[in-house]
Amino acid sequence: MLDSGRETAEASDFWAAQDVGPVLARWRAELKRADRLHVVVPAPGQDRTEATWRTIAELVGVEAEGLPVREPARAPLGPVGLGVLRHVNRAVDDRAQVRTSRLVLDEQLRTREPGGAPVGLSPELHDELCELADTWGKAVAEGGYDLVGDTAHLHPASPLGLGTRPGAPYAADTSTTEQRLASATDALADLLVETTRLREQTTELEAKVAKLARKKATLKARLAAAIS
Repeated sequence: MLDSGRETAEASDFWAAQDVGPVLARWRAELKRADRLHVVVPAPGQDRTEATWRTIAELVGVEAEGLPVREPARAPLGPVGLGVLRHVNRAVDDRAQVRTSRLVLDEQLRTREPGGAPVGLSPELHDELCELADTWGKAVAEGGYDLVGDTAHLHPASPLGLGTRPGAPYAADTSTTEQRLASATDALADLLVETTRLREQTTELEAKVAKLARKKATLKARLAAAIS
């Protein structure tokens, strides 16, 4: 997300799906009319999935309460786990699908450091994302799309006071090298145990496949002999 220059494959994929202006333009080209596009901007603290579902239900004329839909609760990673994940993502480079490898590591880190407060933004990132929010808001307003909500809610929360009170957002780079090393060591040990288990399972499956191949070859030979 932070690679605004789209220099990595993941960054290109992310921005292709998240950059509001180009995304709306593509949909408008397919639907031919801007008023057929409905842009939902949830208020801070509002469940995004529920807000979207309520808009869809209203459009098709059904009661949203009849089928309540909410986003699954999932606490964010803490500062240490997030720091480890960021460094690992850079180290993986293009040697694996980052999205898949992130899910694997995220699971291990979450067992060691349950999430808590949300991640906050540094003042530099806050200013950059405010400019992006203004650009998106302008694209929605000038495009003539049906807007549900207020584009002012696209702006991120103020970075002031990060981590100054219990439960407050923290900056993403507040963990120390020692903390990240300890967390990474624990996660590596867990992954090593899991990798060993999977290799043993793979070896057993390969042995079974080889046995079945031999049986198949034997039966094939007997069948050929019987026919001849």
